[in-house]
Amino acid sequence: MFLLKKGAFQLHKFNPDRNLAGSEDWELWIRLAAHYGLRTDHHIIGRLVQHDTRSVIHVSEERLLERKKLAIKYAFEDKAVQKVFGPYKNSILAYWLTYVSLHLAMDGNKKRAFYHLMRAVKYDLRSVFTKRGLVIIKFLVFKKASS
Repeated sequence: MFLLKKGAFQLHKFNPDRNLAGSEDWELWIRLAAHYGLRTDHHIIGRLVQHDTRSVIHVSEERLLERKKLAIKYAFEDKAVQKVFGPYKNSILAYWLTYVSLHLAMDGNKKRAFYHLMRAVKYDLRSVFTKRGLVIIKFLVFKKASS
């Protein structure tokens, strides 16, 4: 559940760039967080069901990288995002690279998944120790590559 100040969605709309599709929600939420802040209570109120037919599983590496680039570009065009999240930009870049790495690992492309995981580590060493980083390592070490 989330609450926003009245009119926030009139001031901050979803980005209409279709090349961003699949990441427009992240880009919107980072702008909203920069302008209004976030308060959380750490209760889990939703669940993502992972299955092999999810549309994000078989997305091309180039498409994932383009979405990452656009999401960061659009978000950081906002002065409030620059001010609030500028000090964390390397961590954000690492976050997106682990996102790419995870999807490549789930699709069985271990070599490219490892490459992007190492790129993430260059931006923020801690990224390998996140839940996502550990899941990537699990896929790289224990899962058989797709044929």
